[in-house]
Amino acid sequence: VFLRDCTALTPEQILLFGGYDLEEGDRPINDIPALDGMGDEDLLFDEYDPASGDQSRAQRVLDNWIVVDSSCNDTLDMLSAARREINMALDFKVMNPRIPLPDVQQDIIDGVRYCFDVLDEDSEDEI
Repeated sequence: VFLRDCTALTPEQILLFGGYDLEEGDRPINDIPALDGMGDEDLLFDEYDPASGDQSRAQRVLDNWIVVDSSCNDTLDMLSAARREINMALDFKVMNPRIPLPDVQQDIIDGVRYCFDVLDEDSEDEI
């Protein structure tokens, strides 16, 4: 399945819901095995320029090949924490389908849903 040029997903949606393994440490692009030998034109996010040496950009690597980067490390930290909470909520519901989620997890899920609702409304207004 290829995400580039065919799927209408935002980087935030990919980071929150995509793949299996989110590596949260900063890691140079050369250390990602799936990207060995790839040129800059092959990267999923064109904004990323490994030659720039810009240390202010934060990165996360999803499934050892999808590079998500941001100019704000706090944003990626928040999205990574929300992803962990969503995964814990899913684990909880699988193990206890009849028990409601704890309030904290439900609040986080509601907050994520609200953010995407607002983004959807904004994109509809632009059309």
